[in-house]
Amino acid sequence: MSKSINSFDARFGTENFKDEPFHKKETDAILKTWAKESHENQNKICKRWNCFQRTINLGVMEFKDIKNYAIKDKKVYEDNANFCKERFEDAKSACDYVFYSSYEKYAYDGVEIFMPLEGNVKLNDFWRNAKLAGEDTSVYSAARWKKASTPEKY
Repeated sequence: MSKSINSFDARFGTENFKDEPFHKKETDAILKTWAKESHENQNKICKRWNCFQRTINLGVMEFKDIKNYAIKDKKVYEDNANFCKERFEDAKSACDYVFYSSYEKYAYDGVEIFMPLEGNVKLNDFWRNAKLAGEDTSVYSAARWKKASTPEKY
């Protein structure tokens, strides 16, 4: 874990969560239920590092909901552009491309502009959402889509 939230490798770590060594292990079904409505379940959510990590590994954690899992007094929040800069850099890159294309009067060239450049950024259900939007999803292999997209939302 990075020592500074302003670095490219800033991550949440055990220090952002409760230390409860003898806590009951929650089921995957419970973790998924909490993740679906994390804001409404803030008082129920397990705020231990292991629960947080398992929820991410289940593919049901959204970046905007991280604040509902961490201990409140740590002052780390998801809209800080300096925290987890990869996410911000990918969003900025896509916006830059859209504005550049518009300015140069280039035609929109598909879902490619939204594909994350950073290796550890994943978009929620990107493949399915692109398909539903009528985008050509054949531009990437199934393996490439898997790297860029979380599984279908629970």
